[in-house]
Amino acid sequence: MYKATYYCPIVTCFDGERNIDVPAQKNAYEYVMAGGIQGFVVMGSLGEFFSLSMDQKKQMADIAAEVCKGRAKTIVGCGSTRIEDTVELADY
Repeated sequence: MYKATYYCPIVTCFDGERNIDVPAQKNAYEYVMAGGIQGFVVMGSLGEFFSLSMDQKKQMADIAAEVCKGRAKTIVGCGSTRIEDTVELADY
């Protein structure tokens, strides 16, 4: 029988200074994985991806890779308003 894999779009957590709140971001992944989700879509559907710097986008990819490694699949969105940024993130 086919076993479905479910992916959850994950929010981007910010601190009071508009930086990525790394502990909160990690907690968000842990919370959703504890509920049984098998994968995540990072920067792909909630809309804040266009307002993040390239460093912040890479930081989001790194956090997802660290927390989810071996426990959940991850799709990282590479969309950007500049083709050069899309290509850079896709190659990251």
